[in-house]
Amino acid sequence: MSSVTSIILITTIEDGARKDGEHPNVCGLNDKLREMGFDSGLAKVDCHAGGNKIMGSDIWMGAFNHLNEAEFKETFESIDWEYPDNIQLLVQNESDLKYQIFTIANA
Repeated sequence: MSSVTSIILITTIEDGARKDGEHPNVCGLNDKLREMGFDSGLAKVDCHAGGNKIMGSDIWMGAFNHLNEAEFKETFESIDWEYPDNIQLLVQNESDLKYQIFTIANA
Protein backbone atom coordinates (compact mmCIF):
# COMPACT_ATOMS: atom_id res chain seq x y z
CA MET A 1 0.00 0.00 0.00
CA SER A 2 1.35 3.42 -0.88
CA SER A 3 1.51 6.52 1.27
CA VAL A 4 2.69 9.35 -0.95
CA THR A 5 3.93 12.66 0.44
CA SER A 6 4.17 15.54 -2.03
CA ILE A 7 6.66 18.30 -1.26
CA ILE A 8 7.12 21.81 -2.62
CA LEU A 9 10.10 23.79 -1.32
CA ILE A 10 10.37 27.52 -2.03
CA THR A 11 13.72 29.19 -1.35
CA THR A 12 15.43 32.45 -2.14
CA ILE A 13 17.39 32.32 -5.38
CA GLU A 14 20.48 30.15 -4.87
CA ASP A 15 20.07 30.16 -1.08
CA GLY A 16 23.41 29.35 0.50
CA ALA A 17 25.25 29.29 -2.84
CA ARG A 18 28.75 30.59 -3.21
CA LYS A 19 28.64 30.78 -7.01
CA ASP A 20 26.08 30.49 -9.81
CA GLY A 21 24.18 27.26 -10.09
CA GLU A 22 24.99 25.86 -6.65
CA HIS A 23 22.25 24.82 -4.27
CA PRO A 24 24.08 23.40 -1.23
CA ASN A 25 21.16 23.78 1.17
CA VAL A 26 18.77 21.84 -1.05
CA CYS A 27 21.57 19.35 -1.72
CA GLY A 28 21.56 18.72 2.04
CA LEU A 29 17.87 17.81 1.88
CA ASN A 30 18.46 15.61 -1.16
CA ASP A 31 21.34 13.86 0.62
CA LYS A 32 18.94 13.12 3.47
CA LEU A 33 16.36 11.73 1.04
CA ARG A 34 18.99 9.42 -0.48
CA GLU A 35 20.04 8.38 3.04
CA MET A 36 16.38 7.53 3.66
CA GLY A 37 16.45 5.19 0.66
CA PHE A 38 15.01 7.33 -2.16
CA ASP A 39 16.66 7.15 -5.58
CA SER A 40 16.02 10.80 -6.37
CA GLY A 41 15.44 13.99 -4.45
CA LEU A 42 13.69 17.28 -4.94
CA ALA A 43 13.83 18.57 -8.53
CA LYS A 44 14.20 22.25 -9.42
CA VAL A 45 11.08 23.27 -11.37
CA ASP A 46 10.92 27.08 -11.42
CA CYS A 47 12.65 27.06 -14.82
CA HIS A 48 9.46 25.50 -16.28
CA ALA A 49 7.19 28.42 -15.32
CA GLY A 50 5.40 30.30 -18.06
CA GLY A 51 5.44 34.03 -18.67
CA ASN A 52 8.12 36.32 -19.97
CA LYS A 53 10.11 36.76 -16.73
CA ILE A 54 12.02 34.44 -14.42
CA MET A 55 10.55 33.43 -11.07
CA GLY A 56 11.68 35.41 -8.01
CA SER A 57 12.37 32.23 -6.04
CA ASP A 58 13.85 28.80 -6.57
CA ILE A 59 11.12 26.14 -6.45
CA TRP A 60 11.77 22.45 -5.85
CA MET A 61 9.28 19.58 -5.96
CA GLY A 62 9.09 15.88 -5.31
CA ALA A 63 6.74 13.04 -4.36
CA PHE A 64 7.94 10.28 -2.04
CA ASN A 65 6.34 7.01 -0.97
CA HIS A 66 6.52 6.25 2.75
CA LEU A 67 8.53 9.37 3.62
CA ASN A 68 9.44 9.72 7.29
CA GLU A 69 8.05 13.23 7.46
CA ALA A 70 9.32 13.99 10.98
CA GLU A 71 12.88 13.03 10.02
CA PHE A 72 12.69 15.10 6.82
CA LYS A 73 11.36 18.17 8.69
CA GLU A 74 14.10 17.80 11.29
CA THR A 75 16.69 17.98 8.50
CA PHE A 76 14.85 20.95 6.94
CA GLU A 77 15.05 22.82 10.27
CA SER A 78 18.72 21.95 10.82
CA ILE A 79 19.97 23.48 7.56
CA ASP A 80 21.75 26.82 7.86
CA TRP A 81 19.52 28.65 5.38
CA GLU A 82 20.93 31.98 4.25
CA TYR A 83 17.51 33.67 4.53
CA PRO A 84 15.48 31.39 6.82
CA ASP A 85 12.52 33.78 7.01
CA ASN A 86 12.00 33.37 3.25
CA ILE A 87 11.95 29.56 3.14
CA GLN A 88 8.64 27.72 2.82
CA LEU A 89 8.09 23.97 2.89
CA LEU A 90 4.71 22.77 1.63
CA VAL A 91 3.76 19.18 2.47
CA GLN A 92 0.71 17.22 1.34
CA ASN A 93 -0.01 13.64 2.29
CA GLU A 94 -2.10 11.68 -0.19
CA SER A 95 -5.15 11.81 2.10
CA ASP A 96 -4.93 15.61 2.54
CA LEU A 97 -6.94 17.99 0.39
CA LYS A 98 -4.41 20.80 0.68
CA TYR A 99 -0.78 21.44 1.54
CA GLN A 100 0.44 22.32 5.02
CA ILE A 101 2.92 25.22 5.01
CA PHE A 102 5.97 25.05 7.25
CA THR A 103 8.59 27.70 7.83
CA ILE A 104 11.75 27.48 9.88
CA ALA A 105 9.94 29.05 12.84
CA ASN A 106 6.98 26.62 12.79
CA ALA A 107 8.32 23.42 11.18
